[in-house]
Amino acid sequence: MNIPLTVPWTEVLLGALALLPAALTWWWGLELARLSDDPALAERLVAHRQRILQAVILSVVVLGVAGPDALVWTLPLLLVARAAAARPLRRTLLGETWTLWQYLAGGVRLYLASLGLWILLVLAPTLTQLGGWWGAVVMAGMLTA
Repeated sequence: MNIPLTVPWTEVLLGALALLPAALTWWWGLELARLSDDPALAERLVAHRQRILQAVILSVVVLGVAGPDALVWTLPLLLVARAAAARPLRRTLLGETWTLWQYLAGGVRLYLASLGLWILLVLAPTLTQLGGWWGAVVMAGMLTA
């Protein structure tokens, strides 16, 4: 009895596209790690960051057009994989000693600290509407704090 094996090719291609910026980050980071004593390292790092940003933006745009329903899982995959791929270069250049999980958790905390107020501000009308006047009081206290 032969059971047909179906591969969800669309999801495989979307996942590969989401991992492309991470692969480029890792590959180009290897080149920069070898040049850690180069006097022009600062300029090379700026150029590296611009190339990675272009790859991430292009990937997100293509993912949004090709599979908008899959953005729920491809966007977090892209961000986490790219952050993990950037870690070896940071370890080499900055001498970081964090584990991968500590590094990723620190990044999440940093983004929440910097964007948390704005996320809360955007969600304030919806949350106050759901919570009634108690929700408005709690939201005002949180935004004030």
